[in-house]
Amino acid sequence: MVAFLGELKLLQLQARSLRLYADADLIKNIHILVHDRHPEIFLWQFLQRVLPEYGALANKINFVDTRILFGVQVPRDGWWGQQAAKLLAARVVSADCYLVLDCKNHLIRSLNHESIFDQNGRMKMPMVAIHEPYRERYNAAREFFGLATSDESAKTLPTVTPFLFKTTFVLELLQYVEKKESCTFYNFFMRKVCTEFYLYIAFLAASNRPIDSSYSQCKAIKATLFEEAVHNESMQHQIQKMVQNDSVYSFGVHRRAAAIATPEFIEVVSQIWQQFSLSNGQKESEYFLSPDKALASSRLTRLKRRTLRIANIDFGERPNKRASEFDCVLAIIAFILPKRLWSLLNK
Repeated sequence: MVAFLGELKLLQLQARSLRLYADADLIKNIHILVHDRHPEIFLWQFLQRVLPEYGALANKINFVDTRILFGVQVPRDGWWGQQAAKLLAARVVSADCYLVLDCKNHLIRSLNHESIFDQNGRMKMPMVAIHEPYRERYNAAREFFGLATSDESAKTLPTVTPFLFKTTFVLELLQYVEKKESCTFYNFFMRKVCTEFYLYIAFLAASNRPIDSSYSQCKAIKATLFEEAVHNESMQHQIQKMVQNDSVYSFGVHRRAAAIATPEFIEVVSQIWQQFSLSNGQKESEYFLSPDKALASSRLTRLKRRTLRIANIDFGERPNKRASEFDCVLAIIAFILPKRLWSLLNK
């Protein structure tokens, strides 16, 4: 999943949901794509606030700085950078397929082999109509591969998370684009012509891979409350009804919706979270929906950064094999010293 400091609370809740509902045997790695201007601060906050929620899944965590995926030291480019990262993640994934989640996606039912694959091994995804506001971008993706524009009534894979990618298909897509355009995939994507999911879907068509050869159509798998639902009771009731469907394993609240949440909206969300054991009550729900203002601490910053590097979570770089005894002590402190004592040190 792509993550940044502003969604750390939602990521914390997602970690809890994975601990509760994800089949550990199904998951090879959990790749956290750190898409933030202060990656070291993100990591430090993650270790303190998010990591404990993963439980036994914590040893599957792998951090990746999106700048490494992009191949250049560049500004993060917000939403477009996040999209590029979701495809470029294929270069660090070792599994045959990977599930993309946003921080807003929280599991509410078991995520296991049966919920991801059909009896023939095809990935389960619903088929939906082309998202009308993005039809132009969908057609742009098809035109890039020399395909005709879409039929008005055409249905295809969704363009929201959770989304399942076939790793080899994505790797072929990245290679095709870079060869065709003679530039990095990131530089191509930052032209902002088409979105990540539609580019992938168009590539499947261009490479003669019918969707139903790799994907099995299923019922809805997600229910998400977006910004427009905050003041729309009808939308809220629709989502409350959707989460009762056995096929729906992901419930989400967009951070923009959380930012303008009314007491009534918070109550609706809290009831759903409590129903699926994600929240222990209204007060904790309010915490998860409140703005996350995790800021860089001016104290112990050098110590924190050094400790992160020694602990071998410096975005995949090799650890310093010639670490001093002092370095080793820091690494031990980072993971053994009680959290309360760390809080005192940071005051």
